[in-house]
Amino acid sequence: MKTTYHSEYLKLNTVFIKPANNAFVSEHILKEQWRTHGFLDQPDYKKTLVEYDFFRKALQKNGATLYDFPFNENVSIDSIYCRDASIATDFGMIICNMGKETRINEPAAQLEIFKNNAIPILGIIESPGTLEGGDVAWLDEKTLAVGHTYRTNEHGIKQLKNLLEPKGIEVLVANLPHYKGISDVFHLMSILSPVARNLAVVYSPLMPIKFRNELIKRKIKLIYSASSAVYDNKQNLSPYAFTKYNNINLIKNYSKWFNLKYNILYFFNVYGPRQISSGAMATVIGIFEEQYKKNKPLTVVKPGTQRRNFTHVEDIIAGIVEASKKTNKEIMIGNEKSYSIIEVAKLFNKKIKFIKQQKGERFKSPKIINSLSFKPKKDLKKYIKFFEHNTNNLV
Repeated sequence: MKTTYHSEYLKLNTVFIKPANNAFVSEHILKEQWRTHGFLDQPDYKKTLVEYDFFRKALQKNGATLYDFPFNENVSIDSIYCRDASIATDFGMIICNMGKETRINEPAAQLEIFKNNAIPILGIIESPGTLEGGDVAWLDEKTLAVGHTYRTNEHGIKQLKNLLEPKGIEVLVANLPHYKGISDVFHLMSILSPVARNLAVVYSPLMPIKFRNELIKRKIKLIYSASSAVYDNKQNLSPYAFTKYNNINLIKNYSKWFNLKYNILYFFNVYGPRQISSGAMATVIGIFEEQYKKNKPLTVVKPGTQRRNFTHVEDIIAGIVEASKKTNKEIMIGNEKSYSIIEVAKLFNKKIKFIKQQKGERFKSPKIINSLSFKPKKDLKKYIKFFEHNTNNLV
């Protein structure tokens, strides 16, 4: 079977990773560096070790051979995002030149490891050029998309083209917007995630029109993540539901006006690894987990009897892949079993504190009509029990 490095979605054979203990090193190092490197909060060192071990085992379970980038005193905690410092191609590695100054030593550290493992080097991006791996994504074996961002400049893109175009690779440039500015991390892969040959999860509001039109021209289906919040005529309950509802109508009208091919997927209360646990967009399970770890009462919005269909992120992904085989459909992806919020809170075996009802609160979820052949496999009760076991063992 032919293998290639030019894919974001094919099965992985070999992978270089930077384990959490080699990047974060210690609680002390995290405390020293997390603010200066733009982390939103200080990572929990012990938790990261557990999570990374889970991540490693998941890759190995699916047949990938892993190679570790070792500890290097010349790089920072940002080095855990090892994709950014180099780009794998069928012709050898491209060594990047980081746009973020505090990460400037990472490419050289990776280059040393590649040489020690006899991995060929296609080229090295040199100053004044900058290029980061988070700004590139393979659309197919012959096409590499690259974002022109504050981390990847025109000089870097020109050098990338000079390395790949003679090899028959088309380099497709997406000029990304200013968004939150030069200090924020905003890569091409912040708004584009290819998940199959003709399927990508995108965030259209920040996607350049020319680039988005090119994806559509290439018959790549774009998935719009809708929300169960728009069902049962509840679309005016909150700005979030209102925006989702109107975007859905816009997509449908574009289909009528311009023959746009689409799928609209309705996700139901997604939970799982890396979920948001604080702020306006925090998930219920994420909030409960954070309060559990801090030994605080779980806050339940009154009356607590409102019901939700909690769906694990791995089941959402399986649904997305199957939905890619359909066209111009509205598809519910959710667990048919629902729980009241108070029932979920009690599963954590902690004290419960009721808080006042919030504007836009829904009291029930719509009945899920599953139009796909797959059935969600993850069980919420088992997930919470697993979380409790791991958390308690870290104390």
